[in-house]
Amino acid sequence: ETKMRYFKLNICASLVLLLSSNVSSDNSMSSRLQIQIPINLYKPSGYEHQEALFGIPPYGGSIAQRLVYPIEDTTQSYQLCSDSEADSFVNPSPDQPFILLVDRGGTDCTFVSKVRRGQHLGASGVIIADDRCLCSDNSCKSEVPCQPVEPIMADDGSGSSITIPSFLMTKKDSDTIKTYIQAKQYIQAEMTWSLPSPDDRVEWSMWTSTVDPSSEIFKQEFSKAAVSFGKHAYFTPYYMIYDGTMYGCQSNTEICGNLCTNKGRYCFPDPDWDRDSGISGADVIEETLRQKCIWLHYGGDKAKSEDQGVGPKWWAYVNNFNTMCGLKKFADKTCIASAMSAALVDKALIETCITQSGGLTSDIDNSILSSELSEKSTKSIVVTPTIYVNNVVERGGITLAAVFNTICSGFAPGTQPKACQCAGQLTSSAVNLCIDNGGMPEVVRTGVSLLTVFTIIVAILVSVCIGGMVYYRKMQDDMREQVRGILAEYMPLEDMDSADKVPFIEENSNSRNGFPFYKPTVSSV
Repeated sequence: ETKMRYFKLNICASLVLLLSSNVSSDNSMSSRLQIQIPINLYKPSGYEHQEALFGIPPYGGSIAQRLVYPIEDTTQSYQLCSDSEADSFVNPSPDQPFILLVDRGGTDCTFVSKVRRGQHLGASGVIIADDRCLCSDNSCKSEVPCQPVEPIMADDGSGSSITIPSFLMTKKDSDTIKTYIQAKQYIQAEMTWSLPSPDDRVEWSMWTSTVDPSSEIFKQEFSKAAVSFGKHAYFTPYYMIYDGTMYGCQSNTEICGNLCTNKGRYCFPDPDWDRDSGISGADVIEETLRQKCIWLHYGGDKAKSEDQGVGPKWWAYVNNFNTMCGLKKFADKTCIASAMSAALVDKALIETCITQSGGLTSDIDNSILSSELSEKSTKSIVVTPTIYVNNVVERGGITLAAVFNTICSGFAPGTQPKACQCAGQLTSSAVNLCIDNGGMPEVVRTGVSLLTVFTIIVAILVSVCIGGMVYYRKMQDDMREQVRGILAEYMPLEDMDSADKVPFIEENSNSRNGFPFYKPTVSSV
C-alpha cells in the first residue's frame, strides 16, 4: 500500500508540474479574441487569452456579439458565483444575443460554474476577466499577488453540460474594456476558432488507454464514421503509459511491483485498486502493446494501403475487447483470442509483433512503448481521452457529433468528402443515421423507403375508392327506400272506384292533357 501511494503521489506531482509549466500554445492556433467595435480597441494580433478546456467551440466559425458587463460601479465586480448574481442580470438589449463578461474569483467558484450560469442566462459565449496580473507585466496593477502564467481553464469534472465557449482574458486588457463599457460605450467582441487546413486530408489522433471508460462509448460510436472518411482522414491512436524510470521503478523494481513491465521501464497505475488480485498495471501495459501492434498491422504503416489511417479491424477489436472481455476478463487469454478472431485479426502476427518490439519481460527497451512515451512527452498529455485534429486539441466533450464536426472543419475549402454532408448534426445517433443514409441528414431523409411511401399512397387510394363505393351504394339504397315509400302512399288509389277516389268531385268526360278532369259538385241550397 505504501509503494502504491508513493507511485501515485509521484504521478500527481508530475501532473501538477505539467499543468503549471506547460500552458497550451494551441490557443494561438485554434482560437482568436478580438474587439471589433470601437475601432481604437482593435489589435491586429488579437487579444491574449486562454481557451477553456470545456464547452463546444464552433470550429471554423466565430461569434461576434455585444459584450455585456452588468456592473456600473468600478469598485465592484461581477463574479457570477451565486444565483442571486444571476437573477440580478439584465440584458441591455433584450432578445438580442450577447457575450457575457464576468470576473475571475469567488469562494468555491470554478470556471465551469461561472460559464454554466452564463449559459443559463442565454449568453452565446463567456469571457472571464482575470483578477491577477502577470508577474512579467510591470504596468499591470492588482490588489492580489501576481501569477507567473495565466491559469488553464480546466474542467472541474462537471463541464460536460456546457455547450457555449469561453475565454480567459488578461487583467490588463479586461480593465481597459470595462472602462469603456461602464462609460456606456458599445463593445463588440469576436471569438473565432479555426483549424489548420493544409490540404484535402485531415490528420487526427486520440490519446486513450485500455482502461479508459470515458472513451468506450466514443470508440463504439465513431468506428462507422472513421470508415466513412476513408483515405480523406488519417487517424492514429496513442496510449497513455508512464515512464517508470522517472519514479525509480527501473532501479528498484520493489517500489512499483506489478505496475510495470520490462523491469520497471513502462508502468500504469493499478486500475482496480487491488494490488494482490484483479488487474495489474502490467496487464494494462500488455494490452496496450497488443492494441498498438493491431493498429500497426491493420491501420498503420504495415497495413494494406486502403486501411492505413483508417484501421477498421483495430476499431472492431477494441470494441470487441471492451464488450466481450472488459474489466472482468481483462487478462483472460481465451477472451482476448475470441475478440481477435471476431475482428479477423491474425493472432500469430500480433504475437510476433509483441516479441519483435522487445517483449514485456526482458530488461530491454520496447520500441513501440518507448515511442508512445516520447510522443506523450512531446504533446504533454495529461488526461485521457484527448483528441487532436490537424495538431489542434479538441475542446469540449469527446462525442461523435463534436469530433465529426471538427474533422470536417479541418478540410481545405472544396475538399470535404461526402461524409461531411452529415456535419452539423447535434447528436451522435443523427450522425450515424445520416451516414447510413449515404450522406442524407435526418431532416431530409428520415429512413422511410420509397416502397413504404408507395404502399401508403396505394392504401390511401384504395381506402378512398372503397369508401366511395360504400357511400354510392348507401345513397342508392336510400333512394330506393324513398321511392318505395312514395309508391306505397299512392298505390291504394288504383283499387278505388272513380267516384270514390276524391270526395265531392265528379268525373267529367272531358280530359285535360290526356288525364281525366274532375270538377267540383255544387250543392243546391
